Amino acid sequence: MTTRRQALRQLALLASTSGLPLASGAQTPKRIGILSEASPEDAKETLVWEPDFWQLMAKHGWVVGKTVVVERAFAHTKSDRLPWLAEELVRKRVDVIVCVGDQEAMVAAARATRTIPVVVFEVFDPVEQGLVESLARPGRNVTGISLVRGPDLSMKRLQYLRAIAPSAKRLCWLWGRDTSMATRVDGSRYDVAASIATAARQMDFETRIYHVTGATDIHQALADAVTWKAEALMAGGLPPFLARREVAQFALRQRWPSAFPVAEFVEAGGLLSFAVQEAEVQLLTRRWIDYIDRVLRGDVAAFAEIVERWQDPLVALAYRFCHDRSRAEDMAQEAFVRAFRALHQWRREAAFSTWLFALATNVYRADLRRRRAPLVSIDEVADPADAFDVAADHEDSDRRAAVRRALHALPARYRDVLVLFYFHEMDVERTAASLGVPVGTVKARLSRGREILRRKLVATLGTSDVPLEEISR
Repeated sequence: MTTRRQALRQLALLASTSGLPLASGAQTPKRIGILSEASPEDAKETLVWEPDFWQLMAKHGWVVGKTVVVERAFAHTKSDRLPWLAEELVRKRVDVIVCVGDQEAMVAAARATRTIPVVVFEVFDPVEQGLVESLARPGRNVTGISLVRGPDLSMKRLQYLRAIAPSAKRLCWLWGRDTSMATRVDGSRYDVAASIATAARQMDFETRIYHVTGATDIHQALADAVTWKAEALMAGGLPPFLARREVAQFALRQRWPSAFPVAEFVEAGGLLSFAVQEAEVQLLTRRWIDYIDRVLRGDVAAFAEIVERWQDPLVALAYRFCHDRSRAEDMAQEAFVRAFRALHQWRREAAFSTWLFALATNVYRADLRRRRAPLVSIDEVADPADAFDVAADHEDSDRRAAVRRALHALPARYRDVLVLFYFHEMDVERTAASLGVPVGTVKARLSRGREILRRKLVATLGTSDVPLEEISR
């Protein structure tokens, strides 16, 4: 049996002799796409954060015009242009898309591609936004840094504001976008401000949110807040930040206690700010730069993370073929070695997971043909899902045992499709790509395989009323 640590050591040894450019830098310039809802600085073509960004990138050998070509896509505060801009970056075949703080830009990039890596900084709530499936297992091509999960810091500012101004009732909130509605990757919408407004009510604030996108909006919002007799102020987003001196000084003249997301507002005259400490931000920024560097280099450390992420699914897939845990681990290791050697062949037209599963499936089939050993009967082993969960109950019911026997008895062309579609939750397109057959063939085999399976279950259980979901339990 090969352990995960042994597999990683072998991959490292393979990398040392493979001739791949791990730490030596790119031989041809890499293309970095920068997608932003903002506008570049006056008289410049760059964003305000870029000088520091490129200085850090240069320490890793990424110099604009030499080792890096930059493709910038700015929406100039018109968020409806972001989807088109993201697709344009994809058409230019950039190697990575970078987004900083612009939540709609991050979503647009994730919707435009499932293959090009998207590296983000200061993402608001990656799970709610649909950028990742979960923090533990992202499951997508998006990675990066989240300084805080969701509205936590905004709620903390509210608490401090209430402690400072216990008698204040009316809160003016400058929201630096034309709407507080945000888009998820699946296209649905949600109100970012809803939870914050609810928390404000719980702290006895009556809140009026002003959506501002420029100086004129801010002037009108502050004038209206005076008429409304506001007693406190909060602000966030790029437009209020750019007008921070005016905003902070206005609150000072009105004698409004104010709370902000960054210290620059306090330096301009605001009362307080509450955010992640600067030292931690710098540490996370360096980590973010490291992510981008590793994506561009495709080094063995990054591939080791691929092993960590995909080892269990590939072992589970191998187990479906051979029904022997030790052998399944060896087959999965062989698949990873093949994948490492063939990594340059991944063209990104298909998702990486699809490419990896297709390669692994071919490896497993070849292993079975080479050994030509009799397969263990599927009813003689515990369910693979249970085998990987020490807390699972290993005593299967007769009903589930019958399903496993019927599945094992199917011809390989039907069994393979059902295993990928149900056990590994691949859609028809990914199943087709993994098996190297047309989509129509997958649909036909799914239909035929389900029908054969139903007939076998009728013969075994005396009923056809067996949900197909039984297969994937």
